[in-house]
Amino acid sequence: MKVEEVLHQIDIMKDSLLQIMEQITEEEWVYRPHPDKFSVGELVEHIAVLPAADLRIAEETNLQGMNDFYQQHEVHGLNRSMEKLTVTIDKVRTDYLSFTETQLSERKTAYWGVTYSRFEWLLEILVHLTHHRGQLYAMLVFGLGKELKVRLFE
Repeated sequence: MKVEEVLHQIDIMKDSLLQIMEQITEEEWVYRPHPDKFSVGELVEHIAVLPAADLRIAEETNLQGMNDFYQQHEVHGLNRSMEKLTVTIDKVRTDYLSFTETQLSERKTAYWGVTYSRFEWLLEILVHLTHHRGQLYAMLVFGLGKELKVRLFE
């Protein structure tokens, strides 16, 4: 399986997310496009723990275990979020590079019932990061009219 190639794409997401995060001001941090949606800051804090959370989901952690994880891994603030994102992606890299082909093929079921191979869960981490990068970009550019200096693709 092409784990290294997927990890490379995750690194591209990480690098561009960090570039975006470096440009967020305190005023922008509290911007909330809709009362029922994340603020910029809440979204950044969610993105920071997302890779580690998705790893746990891929290892069949139940709903209570995920709730406990989120309580234990709360991050607050821009700098802490940027550090946490780097750490959580490093954890994904370490874990996935240690898996054998057999382990990558193992089927794992999330607490809500969907089943993927471990390799497919790695793809889900990439897709999840890409989704939230687009969401953050749109909030800043279209919601706040910010001109971002960021390289989204290689």
